[in-house]
Amino acid sequence: SHLAPFIPMGEGIGRFITTRPDCLNNLPHDAKIQRSLWDTDFRISFRQVSSYQDHNVFLAGDAAHIHSPVGGRGMNLGMEDACWFAWLLEQNRQAEYHALRHPVGASVLKFTHSFTAFARKQGLLQTLGIALGVPLTMQISTLRNSALNSLTALNTPAPPWL
Repeated sequence: SHLAPFIPMGEGIGRFITTRPDCLNNLPHDAKIQRSLWDTDFRISFRQVSSYQDHNVFLAGDAAHIHSPVGGRGMNLGMEDACWFAWLLEQNRQAEYHALRHPVGASVLKFTHSFTAFARKQGLLQTLGIALGVPLTMQISTLRNSALNSLTALNTPAPPWL
């Protein structure tokens, strides 16, 4: 058994995501698919540059770090990088950019790599962990709040401009 979560995208349309190749032939038997509009393979990489700055060049977003979409932080992390850089530049403190943003990117990569590695394994522990553990976690307020704080980046230092 493996996971193939369905994400509704609108009336009568949605997205299946699986770690198995040939998604359509690996869906649950009761899945009713009329047609596939698009399918693709997605290769996950985990990388972070050693420095977010090289002289007068500053990197943000996917140019600085790439990782699994687990946790939903990729796009927001890039926007956070850009906002922090803009604020630091306006304050003439851009030399602090790498020291402030690199640890945040490293933390997100560490989490996404660990959770993705866990989810990729095929086994009873992974199936139960995802199918039961995630919903149960959302029922415990402290764990739910921790997960939501991570997803919304409220677990990182608040920007001084807010």
